Amino acid sequence: MKLLLLPLLLLPPAYSADDRGQHVLYLKGHPDAKLRIDLEEGQKDPELRRRLHNGEKRVQLLVHTKPRMTHAVREELLDPSVNSYYIPDDGFGLCADKEDVDRIGSHEHVLWMGHMRPEWKHHPKLWSHPYIINKPDQKRSPFDFVSVDVLLMCPAEDSLLRQWRRRFDVVSIKEWSATHLLFTVQRSNFHALVMGLREAEEVHWIHLNVPKKTHNFLA
Repeated sequence: MKLLLLPLLLLPPAYSADDRGQHVLYLKGHPDAKLRIDLEEGQKDPELRRRLHNGEKRVQLLVHTKPRMTHAVREELLDPSVNSYYIPDDGFGLCADKEDVDRIGSHEHVLWMGHMRPEWKHHPKLWSHPYIINKPDQKRSPFDFVSVDVLLMCPAEDSLLRQWRRRFDVVSIKEWSATHLLFTVQRSNFHALVMGLREAEEVHWIHLNVPKKTHNFLA
């Protein structure tokens, strides 16, 4: 099993079971994005079924297991070459095709699985971060740049990186690793970049990269 060791601030959002015993997953920091699991209707959420029905070859899958069975399920079902993220307390994520979905969904220790929604791939308060808000009394240079760390579920092909560069007018893409990229764009393109990247099945988590100290070279 290939484990991805990432800085604490870049870890994907955490999910957990509801302490009242209900089959509920929730994203910490996303109080309105609860995933209610109805085991009588099956183990696939409607969005996952829709995407597979529409012929998508690969989807980003969230899997919720019985308590303390997550690592055993990953070891049993996933090839060692497959990248997957452990999601506390009893879950993991991966890019999966229909065959993977059928195999994982039929496992006795899997309680629920569903599609990783685009709006779950970054903190809900990302847009209101002080570093992003452009206050009326602030005068910004047209060359004011913003960077975001992007965690990928699987390495992006060169053709996809070129597409992203053109589409979002990316200034630079730095590769920290095959699955951890740093995108830099002009501030005016920040919103379009995040909205576009979060739609990609390869993208798992987007995190604003804020400089520790901002220097004003024009002062």
